[in-house]
Amino acid sequence: MEQAPVLLLWVAALSRSNTIAKQAGGNAEIHDYLATVDATLAAQNAAIAAESMGLGFVYIGAMRNQSREIEELIGLPDYSYVTFGMVVGKPDLSHLSAIRPRPNQKVVLHYNNYDTVNSLEALDTYEESFQQFRKEQKMKDKKWKKDVAYTANSLDYMHERQNLRITVEEKGFKLK
Repeated sequence: MEQAPVLLLWVAALSRSNTIAKQAGGNAEIHDYLATVDATLAAQNAAIAAESMGLGFVYIGAMRNQSREIEELIGLPDYSYVTFGMVVGKPDLSHLSAIRPRPNQKVVLHYNNYDTVNSLEALDTYEESFQQFRKEQKMKDKKWKKDVAYTANSLDYMHERQNLRITVEEKGFKLK
């Protein structure tokens, strides 16, 4: 992030609409619900545009880890919050990155009914490709299922993200 020429912050911003609705005598109760999808769709379009211009990008979910500090730094009004960040720049072609393999379709694609049993069984083959990728990339040894368990069971992994709800509520959202 520190070396990237551009850091974009994708903000779910209902502040303007909230002000207008309240000035018109309403209570803007619809704004008690989050608006993350709009910011996400805009970011995806920006990602496609960046790629079309030969640029690279990385989504930065860690922006939620210091949500209060970031909103104070950029002066976000009420009814607005940073959903995530994105760094954009020219890829260093001497250090091409590899794409980590994803679980196969038996894990993620379901027909008519969500098949939890077969989905979990199909994950056994993913551990192998995950390990091979990490080895090829000279990354430390890590087991995928063990890491998933750790990230779901330790607040240390959150790096303050557990406070995001408090920050968002302080910005006016009631999170109904």
